[in-house]
Amino acid sequence: MKNIPVNIRFFTNVGVLLSVQMFARALNFVYIIYLAKYVGAEDFGYLNLVLSVVIIFDALGDIGLGRFLLREASVEVERGQHYASAFIPFRLTTAAMANVAVVLIFLAFGFSTPVIELALVASCGLYFTALASLLEAVLQGRSHFPTIALAHLSLSVAQVGLGVAVIAFDGDVRAIAAVFVAGNLAYVAVLYGGLQKAGIKLNIRPDFALCFSVVPGAFPYAVVYGLFIVAVRVELIVLGWFHPGPELGLYGVAARMMDAAAIAPLAVGSVLAPRFIQFHAQDGSQLADLYAWALRLVLLGGFLGAMLAVEFAAPIMSILLSRSFDGVAELIVILFAAYPFVAVYYLNLALLLGASEQKHTVIIVASLVALQAFISLAIIPAYGATGAAAAFCLSSICAAVASTAMITMKYAPGVPLLRAAMPALLGAIPCLWLTFSDGLAIDLLKDALGLFLYAAISIATARLLSLRNPT
Repeated sequence: MKNIPVNIRFFTNVGVLLSVQMFARALNFVYIIYLAKYVGAEDFGYLNLVLSVVIIFDALGDIGLGRFLLREASVEVERGQHYASAFIPFRLTTAAMANVAVVLIFLAFGFSTPVIELALVASCGLYFTALASLLEAVLQGRSHFPTIALAHLSLSVAQVGLGVAVIAFDGDVRAIAAVFVAGNLAYVAVLYGGLQKAGIKLNIRPDFALCFSVVPGAFPYAVVYGLFIVAVRVELIVLGWFHPGPELGLYGVAARMMDAAAIAPLAVGSVLAPRFIQFHAQDGSQLADLYAWALRLVLLGGFLGAMLAVEFAAPIMSILLSRSFDGVAELIVILFAAYPFVAVYYLNLALLLGASEQKHTVIIVASLVALQAFISLAIIPAYGATGAAAAFCLSSICAAVASTAMITMKYAPGVPLLRAAMPALLGAIPCLWLTFSDGLAIDLLKDALGLFLYAAISIATARLLSLRNPT
């Protein structure tokens, strides 16, 4: 089989971005546990609900300009800088509109005054997230991933450091929301410094005519991105409506663990996004080779993450959380049963968003979100937090299968799916058998043997079933 040299820069970029984000997420993991214990399950649930709504309105305010800018910056640097300079004043305007909309939403649904005050504070971060999405798109288009990684690290360090300070001085949950705003300010500052260091100059000026002229081309990205953000939060929002209180906090902690684990496939997708954009314009064979290779990578990581969560969620949560969070480990196990499918879906989105024509992407993502909402509304009212976790699991499986089918039919025909997936699938079989068997009385020995067999079988199968290396 023909071998194409692997681009070492890809491994460097993924390694830098992933390692920094893993450290940042580990830091956030400790902080989230500490924060949840400090504010309690109910307030932690409301904080998650408010931040989820803020993130959704940030996506709506973006109108697809961030992704449009990434596409333009990946193709031509000067054009990307030109668009970024014009987009910034426009995005600050849409952020102001989103800020008002968030507060009105919580007023309209009759939430209590403390929750509305929480929304007032947290929604101020929309201005900084608007700037960050544009600056990061320019840097990503130029493959400045070390700078992006440093910005992500700064965001986490600022939020954790300030959050711990707020807790140390007995601050309330509104002060914690202010930390979200301050962290995003640090994020923007590092991104802007990276642009200056790279010699990328932005001549910022209002040009609303230009912005409105690109909206038709950017709008499909807005729809897909907005739907994706909604999809990530659907179960939490439905649960917050039908089961406000402690159950919302339990699911919030479990969902944060999934958010932390999602950095791995997101990092792979972020680094590959410019290459997907370029390969979409060429013949399908290169895109198919790159996708098969990336699919194998995220499946191997996905099954490993799922196994680690299933084996270690209960003992770790019992040590870190108080008894008011009993049951969160079971939710984590249900969520992470879908982790391989989550990883595949995030990779698939990166490929689909690289296409110049987004009609099919909009259709499939909208259909999946509608299905997810239906599943959530059917299960969560009766089963609460457990139903939310189960709904997420079912929706993730459907999303991975449907998006993979679309890619193989329309964008990358001939992808050797079974060949790409076989190492992870074969490696997972003995681990599943050990997990549900009573052959070994010592759980730690069972876990170690399972991970060893997964690594050995996966590596051996990957060597036997080699793929064409992407450029």
